[in-house]
Amino acid sequence: MNENKLINKTAYFKNEDQTRSLYYQTTFSPNQNFKAQLLITHGLGEHSEAYKSLTAFLCTRLPIKVISWDLCGHGKSSGQRGYVGDISWFSDDYRLLLKELSPSLPLFTLSHSLGGLIQKHIEQKTLALNDFNHKASIYSNPCFGLEAKPPTWKKKGANILKTIAPRLTLDSEIKPEQLSSDASYIDAFKKDHYRHTKISSRLFLGMIDLLQEVTTFSEKRRNEILALLSKNDPICSYKSSLNIFSGCEVVTYNNSLHEIFNDVEKEDAYHKVLEFIDERL
Repeated sequence: MNENKLINKTAYFKNEDQTRSLYYQTTFSPNQNFKAQLLITHGLGEHSEAYKSLTAFLCTRLPIKVISWDLCGHGKSSGQRGYVGDISWFSDDYRLLLKELSPSLPLFTLSHSLGGLIQKHIEQKTLALNDFNHKASIYSNPCFGLEAKPPTWKKKGANILKTIAPRLTLDSEIKPEQLSSDASYIDAFKKDHYRHTKISSRLFLGMIDLLQEVTTFSEKRRNEILALLSKNDPICSYKSSLNIFSGCEVVTYNNSLHEIFNDVEKEDAYHKVLEFIDERL
């Protein structure tokens, strides 16, 4: 099927107190009898367009529609880049986004990095997915631990800043060369004005608290999990994810860095996602 014939619809929804607009897009093949829907949640500094190629690949081969969204402060969603008043903003917005989806269609979820942390929190600590037939979850290098542990002084400084300068954002110190070993992607990243490397103290500390919370739970849905993990991920801990996903379907990549879907082994990752979903339709 020709990818040019795919339909892409864009829309916005408001957060709970109507102060922010959240962007999402829905992609599907015309004249398709949908058997499922896939919700994609991106990582820190990313946006939904980063999954455009993966989305097209899946929509031209499976009877599904794909919904991808921009977290607050990311992409085309409103909000200061790298800032949240509280880490719960992401989960609150996620629950509202679900209202834009069809509860009658089986739901698959795919998440990356910070998105994986949000997804795991939604599954473990909320009832948000109870109205859906949530078939399975796909994780790409989720943030269940940091490869480089932040020094004590940075945590202390963040605790001070969250009170006296909560909106101050600093550089996350994540470089494009840590995300992918694909030179063409690194070049495109540097030209993408929707990408950012900002992070505030409240977002940083919220992530630390949230990952400590979700990693205390053992994964019970082992047959409904696909984890795509980079052994040499310089940002998120490979070992932490491997421990959490013990007994689940895990695919390890040796030549990819943090963003598997935008790295040299992306074709294999695309097909792994395709096969995993197809087996469960």
